[in-house]
Amino acid sequence: MKSEPFYRLRGVIIDKKHRGKGIGGKALEMAIVQVYRDFRVRPIALGCHRENELAAKFYIKHGFKKTKYMEQNDIYYLRYPER
Repeated sequence: MKSEPFYRLRGVIIDKKHRGKGIGGKALEMAIVQVYRDFRVRPIALGCHRENELAAKFYIKHGFKKTKYMEQNDIYYLRYPER
């Protein structure tokens, strides 16, 4: 991951009573579009606790790929820009 510049997403948190309605996915995609518009297009990395299967499924559904990189109990996922 150190071979090229990337953005680091710190997380997506939706109140439990509003989960499963597509809000998180829309917010994530809107944030990515805005970052690419305001700055430049490059990969996006994020960490997800290794036992948080729901978050991992969410990120994979939105184009993130699991990497071999870990930081404490977080596994890193990476999303490359669509070209």
